[in-house]
Parts: sequence; structure tokens; C-alpha cells
Amino acid sequence: MKLKFSVIVFALAVASLAALGIFAPSAASFESNQSFEMVTLYGDPTVLDGFSLQGMVRTGPDDFARVTWKAGVFAIEETVFDTRNLVNGFQLENRELFRNFSQWNTSEIDTDTHFVRINLDGMSGWNREEASIRVAVLDKNTHTIRNEAIEVPDIHRFETFWQAGTAYIDGNIYIVLQSDGNGSEMRVYDLNPTSFTLTRTYTYNLPIHPNSWVSVQVFGEYVYFSEWGEGEISRIHLVTQEESTFEVDNFRGLVGEWTNNSLIFADNTPLNAMHVLNLETGETIPLEDPEFFKNYNTEMGDWIQLSGNLQTVGDHLIAQYIGERSGQLRTHYYVVRDVNTGDVQFIGSIAMRNDYRFVDTWQGLSVVAN
Repeated sequence: MKLKFSVIVFALAVASLAALGIFAPSAASFESNQSFEMVTLYGDPTVLDGFSLQGMVRTGPDDFARVTWKAGVFAIEETVFDTRNLVNGFQLENRELFRNFSQWNTSEIDTDTHFVRINLDGMSGWNREEASIRVAVLDKNTHTIRNEAIEVPDIHRFETFWQAGTAYIDGNIYIVLQSDGNGSEMRVYDLNPTSFTLTRTYTYNLPIHPNSWVSVQVFGEYVYFSEWGEGEISRIHLVTQEESTFEVDNFRGLVGEWTNNSLIFADNTPLNAMHVLNLETGETIPLEDPEFFKNYNTEMGDWIQLSGNLQTVGDHLIAQYIGERSGQLRTHYYVVRDVNTGDVQFIGSIAMRNDYRFVDTWQGLSVVAN
């Protein structure tokens, strides 16, 4: 694939920022570079019509702005941000929806009628007689919020579970918990977002070898699980409990759904190349590595990795990679593919300058479906 370079630059002068009120007078000595650059390595950035990249930057000691890149154009707008709780905008306007939640391992489900947040409170029953799941529900019809801890009566003291994932199927919310240690026990619960009742629907003991570990992830209506180092991916339908198993080679870990009938996974090569597993035929198809992979020599200490799960909107799938080479700035890459063919449609990169002052210094700009 031949690379074509073009640079899209969006610059905001400090004077303009001051006029917008983003720089307070007391922030005169605060250095913040707002000249963000997205380098187009391949393709047309307008292919990202269904996506945007968003991040939060600090523009002064106590001032923040939201940066958005969409279809080749950067935009920035002043916003408020709670540095203690790492929330802004919608969160600050709906504080009760986020109260008493851990910042880690919280699932969110957005439906036509409800916005639901779920977190296994305390992760276990280790320090209490009974464990609980923290649930907050925004009713979009009444604009009311209910936030409660729901007891999980069958996780007892000294039992340790963590939240593997959630799913919304035909009006029901399913919560999947996995035991700590080797992760060999999986429990599935049904949550009613109106009555706040929690019912265990079934327990599944995952097949696993001694001294091994099993990964559990939820995509769509299925729970997928795979034992570390084994060449199999298995799945269970959350409602019907129908099981199926697929043989794969060089398996490292699940990444996400490609389409409703296929799954994408990374292999155990140094650069974790990706493959598509057709769930109807069982066929595995390798995806062409992005051209920039060739710039990273892992034997010399370079590294590059996929950041988070893939996201699909319409016929497009986007992945974010983060890479670093010796003596150079860490670089973020955004790769868009056609979900029907796997062909690369766009590759863009951003060198993560320290004076960009992203609040999330690791993630920078995250992929958001519009």
C-alpha cells in the first residue's frame, strides 16, 4: 500500500483563546499548544463521517476544553471538568447517575428509554457479608435518576468475582460475572432496570487446564471465552445458552465484533496482527497489517499496541493504535476499514506532544460514534 502524506492543521491563536475565555488572566504563564495536527497517511478522512475523535485538554491551571476531530477538521470548545472525579458535561449535569461509582470497570447501556450504568461494587464479598452491584438508571421519559446498590445474595464473604461484561437483549439487561483466580466460574444475572431486581439465570463452569487462565468477554448477545494459550474460542448465547466452539491458530485475545456474523481477534506475534473469524463457516482470514507497522522494530525496544476494542458504525470499522519508538514522541494511529472487505480506507496519525496537555495522557483522543 503506497503512502500518501498530507497534513491537516488546525491552529487557534492564544489571543483567540483568550477572547473565548478559555485562558484566564492568571494562566498567563501556562503553556498549552492548541495547534493539533492530524497527518493523513492514507485515504480520505471524510470516510469517518460516522465517527469523531474526542479528548479533553487543559488550557489553563483551572480551564479545560473539549477537542474534536471529525472528517478532517479539528474543533475546540470551552467546557467544565471535575478533575477529582474525572467527569464533565453530561456527567456534571446528571451527578446522581455517577455518584458512588468506581472509575474502573463500569459498563454503560444506552437504550431508547433508559441510560444505565452498572458496576460490581467492591468487586467481591471479601470485606462484607454480601456483595452488591451498583446500578444507576436515567429514565429518558420522566428524566428521573435512580441510583442504588443491589445486593447479590449468592456471592458470599471471601468469594471474589469481577464484572466481565453486560448486554441489552429484548428489553433485558444481562450482567456477566467471572470468578477471580483462574476465572473458571461464570455467572449470568438478569437485571430489571425498572424494578431494580437482580436474578441469577445460570452458572457456567468454564473448562480450563490446571494453572491456566480463561478470558471472558461479552459481544452482542454472546459471552465469548478462551483459555490462555489454547487454540479455541467458545461462546454461549446469553438467552438460549446455546454453545459453540471455533478452532483458531496463534490466538492471543478477543478484540471485538467485526459484524454480527464474525469476530476479530489478535494473534500472539510481537505486533499482535488481527484476524477475522467467520462465525458461520469457522474460516479465519488475516487482515493486512497497516503500513506503519513496518516502522516499529520490537527487537530494538519499539512497541505498538491496539488501544481498546474496535468500534463499528455502518460499513466502517475503526481501530486506534498507540506506538512509541526510541527517542521519538508517542504516536497515535487511527485506522478505518471496510467491514465487508477488510480493506483499509483511511489511516491518520497524531504525535502526542506534551504541551497538548491532554487530561488523559495515555488515551489522548478517543474514538466516539456519532
